[in-house]
Amino acid sequence: MKRLRPFFSSYPWRMAIRDAKPQWKSLLLYVSSVIAGVAALVAILSFRSDLLLTIDRQALELLGSDLEIRSSQPFPAEITAFADSLITLGAEPNQPGHTTTSVEFSSMAFFPTANQSRLAQVRAFEGTWPVYGTLETLPDGAADTYQSVPSALVESSLMDQLGLSPGDSVRIGTTMLPISAALISVPGESEVFSFLGPRIFIPQDIVRGSPLLQRGSRVTYKQFFTLPETANLQKITTDLRPLAREHRVRFDTVESRKEDFREVADNLSRFLGLIGFIALLLGSLGVAGSFFVYMKKKIPAIATLRCLGADASTLFSIFLIQVLLMGLAGSAIGALIGIAIQQLFPLLLASFLPFGIVQSISLPSIALGILTGTGISALFSLLPLLSASRTSPMRTLRSADASAASNLPRSVKVAYGAFIIPLLLLLVASLTGSWLTSLVFVLALAISISALWITARLLMNGVKTLSLRSLPYVWRQGLANLFRPNNQTTLLLVAIGMGMLLIGTLYLTQDMLLGQITTQTDEELPDLVLFDVQPDQNEDLLRRIDENGGRVLANVPIVTMRLSEINGVTMAEILADSARTIERWVLNREYRVTYRDSLTESETILEGEWVSRVEGFSEVVPISVSDDITEELQVGLGDSLLFNVQGVPIATKIASIRRVNFQRPEPNFFVLFPAGVLEPAPQFFATTLVTSTREQTATLQNEITTAFPNVSALDTRIALDSVRSFLDKIAAAIQFMSFFSILTGFFVLISSIAMTQRQRVRESVLLRTLGGNKWQVSSILSVEYLLLGSLAVLTGLLLAGLISWGLAGFYFDIAFTPAPGPLLGISLVIILISLLIGRVASRAIFRHAPNEILRMQNG
Repeated sequence: MKRLRPFFSSYPWRMAIRDAKPQWKSLLLYVSSVIAGVAALVAILSFRSDLLLTIDRQALELLGSDLEIRSSQPFPAEITAFADSLITLGAEPNQPGHTTTSVEFSSMAFFPTANQSRLAQVRAFEGTWPVYGTLETLPDGAADTYQSVPSALVESSLMDQLGLSPGDSVRIGTTMLPISAALISVPGESEVFSFLGPRIFIPQDIVRGSPLLQRGSRVTYKQFFTLPETANLQKITTDLRPLAREHRVRFDTVESRKEDFREVADNLSRFLGLIGFIALLLGSLGVAGSFFVYMKKKIPAIATLRCLGADASTLFSIFLIQVLLMGLAGSAIGALIGIAIQQLFPLLLASFLPFGIVQSISLPSIALGILTGTGISALFSLLPLLSASRTSPMRTLRSADASAASNLPRSVKVAYGAFIIPLLLLLVASLTGSWLTSLVFVLALAISISALWITARLLMNGVKTLSLRSLPYVWRQGLANLFRPNNQTTLLLVAIGMGMLLIGTLYLTQDMLLGQITTQTDEELPDLVLFDVQPDQNEDLLRRIDENGGRVLANVPIVTMRLSEINGVTMAEILADSARTIERWVLNREYRVTYRDSLTESETILEGEWVSRVEGFSEVVPISVSDDITEELQVGLGDSLLFNVQGVPIATKIASIRRVNFQRPEPNFFVLFPAGVLEPAPQFFATTLVTSTREQTATLQNEITTAFPNVSALDTRIALDSVRSFLDKIAAAIQFMSFFSILTGFFVLISSIAMTQRQRVRESVLLRTLGGNKWQVSSILSVEYLLLGSLAVLTGLLLAGLISWGLAGFYFDIAFTPAPGPLLGISLVIILISLLIGRVASRAIFRHAPNEILRMQNG
């Protein structure tokens, strides 16, 4: 505190402002590297504030009602009785609660006008929904009449794709309905909801008694309640919870849906905030490097002040004030830019958000961004500030070529590191909400910066040991500049390398994930996938495929069942155990299994022995399970599982554990039964097939869905196009944010070069005075920046490849198969821009005569 005492007096402020006035433009350029980081941080924090504000204001519209109950089976009597009690609930006896029911399932929709079929998400409603919010349709108002005058509301994107318009028809199952309107938006849902198929709203009367809902179909039954204000919703959910747990029924309230969306908003803002923090951190490194050079230039003036009686505390305060003013100015400019960028986020993320964003100016976000930018700028400038305060008066008589921090003892540097690392951990943890993530991030950051720093030192030491005399003069001088006094090799390698590391990691990771979709060849990829084929339809369906020139890849029987016991312990006992570590979804889920007498190419036995056939299930059945599900169920070889197959118990034991490649385009299963057991069980079939042309695919799809209305046919080409489009939008959002980091790297480069321009001009002018011509000076600079840019980019790419390899193998569990083509193009652009910046920053060398520049430099 003693060192900061002069900070609160007027003299250091007068001196700091007087010293900064003649060079305020240069000082602002030096801190420009923090502008991009603060802009990103303010934009992200403001966007998060907008998200939370929107969630609070549109809470009712996120659910559409006060309470929603849903189940994969028709509601049992107990749940129905509870629902009836809510319907009669009201403030007055004659004011019942409002209720709406829906049946939701996937089915083929055939459009005669376009002669096309699509797998759609069909929602059959009875009653008004949503009560809060509105279904946006074109023409407007169709949501109020599609039930009373039976018709369909069809997703607008599908209507545009097929060239449909209101008045055209759609056939669902065996029922033909007119399309009354295009469905524009649904409250509480984003475009992502239509990812697996376009949404179609129809009256519920259409599906009653329909073959669309026979055994094997995936159906969700929902009931929505709108309750009077006097209803005690907390008591209602407390009474409902044990019933829901007993009958595997789920429910949502407005508050629970708000919490779900808040969690999504928090996860999104934490991820984006981490990228913004990286940009800000890079900017702070730039400020630190620039200030090192700035303080080095000030050493003669500081030594003179020491001779005139200025103490260390006063000098520390003078330059601390300058750092704070620089950081404040840069952060304020960054905050203004961040407010402008905030307006772009809703456009960038519109596809992923289920509501329109309510935008506002968030003063706390702006204040936090400015405070963080200013504080980090000061924090990263502490070492040169401490060094300045320890400058000896004797430096007035000595060369100023020594490092600005050379007079600091090792203990001070160690203490600085011990202070800054926990602070970084705290900052990252506050942005991500996870101490583990913060620890991994800071550790990876430290390793990356260390690797870049070591690369820079090795480069300088390596160049020193080279025999440069054999090289052409221009190359000899350009290489020597890498380790000359006042060189910026380390700073630029770290700054540009970190920017390249981030964008390279993001690109390679995104490219690998996208590559998983296209790794299969056209011959291996099925053109059609057929679901819900009933046993009495299977033979006829296979015949039609053969007659139309299709080739069946797989025709797999599927039996649904649930777990009853694990090693003799019932599900109820396991769920009641407060110490259990098995997730509830693994115990409660419906298992879809198959049976056969052989393994497929996607399956490999890891432990035990595969039993291909048994006779009946009078004894314990040996089964094979995937290694994924054994981890979730916490079971192993020899453990027993009791399954309930439509009311029939089947005792099994785990005879083998196999690895399954679920990424292959074929039906794969967690649990595999041997042949001879499940053949009599209720079942349905899934079929994959290939055709010769896209036209043949469409023709076969239409014939199958016409002959078998309950069968769902997925055109994999269309599905993959949807996946690619979805991932492209995610990639665009990520790349937009990574742009801030690489932009910050360039700001660091610009400010670093500007800081050393005085020394560079002197050296180059001396070279010109000694006979060097303009071409030689330009070429020397070109060689230096070409080497700096190339090495920084190469090091960043190598580190990005290493990190991406780790993410691929240990996090995503996919093969590391990078496609570096576009990255090489980006690298070339960065190298060329580095070269251009270096040339432009030293343009003063060629604007004036040597003697004129020397007088300016000495004046």
